[in-house]
Amino acid sequence: MPDVSVIIPVYNQEKYINECVQSVIEQDYEKLEIIVVDDGSTDATPNILKNFIGKIKYIRQENQGPSASVNNGIKIAQGSLICWLGSDDLYLAGKISHQVDLLLRDPSISVVYSDYIIIDPDGKEIQKIQVPYPPPEQFVRSLLIRNFINGSSVMMKRECFDRVGYYDETLKADPDGDMWFRLLKHGYRFGHIPSPLIKYRWHPNNISHNKELMRKCKDAVRLKVLQEFTPQQLFGDIISYGGEIDKSYEEIAVCLFRDFNFRSAEEALLRSYNLGNNGSPN
Repeated sequence: MPDVSVIIPVYNQEKYINECVQSVIEQDYEKLEIIVVDDGSTDATPNILKNFIGKIKYIRQENQGPSASVNNGIKIAQGSLICWLGSDDLYLAGKISHQVDLLLRDPSISVVYSDYIIIDPDGKEIQKIQVPYPPPEQFVRSLLIRNFINGSSVMMKRECFDRVGYYDETLKADPDGDMWFRLLKHGYRFGHIPSPLIKYRWHPNNISHNKELMRKCKDAVRLKVLQEFTPQQLFGDIISYGGEIDKSYEEIAVCLFRDFNFRSAEEALLRSYNLGNNGSPN
């Protein structure tokens, strides 16, 4: 069985970090390494984590942000399979073993994600989220419209980071989305487990509540996708049956505009216009 490393980046999560770490320790998988990267917490988080010495690897650093924390954890991780878990989120029983099993059964898969349960600040279940699993020819396009993959639910092969690099530390939001597209650009295949394997906590301090930051970063990621992915990579299935690619870009533009991704929506409209007038997406 392969070694698995779980990285937990944490900053001032004294209310949730104990339960978070415990949910990983209680996994039914023996070859498990837990790395907690404390991003300069100023609350009781460091004292709480002392209770886990011997069960976790603890790193404390000056505040650098969550992406840098995850990256620093990955750099020292020994596992051939890597996960990361938000310090306010929880693993459900069997999360690690279910994902390892899928990766072993299907070696063509390099990244596996799952459904998840949203909980409130007190841990009460709010909603079970069943996430889509589009066919390969539609995966990039579907993810471009909506990032449906919860980062805490993911397990991926170490080789992925060796090839595409680490999380973009300049992105203060949606670094996950950027990573998924980079993996897809390099041809990595995603797998999905259609049952909840994590609990995602929704509370006032979630970065998702910073609407302007989320919009800006998501827009930047999607703009890069439109510039770097070819029409064949985005609409290969549509091209195969003679569909109109200019109309497909137009539909993408509408979806992006509705989500306030204005720069990427403009790029999609420009490509639609160019294709409609001279057959060139550039």
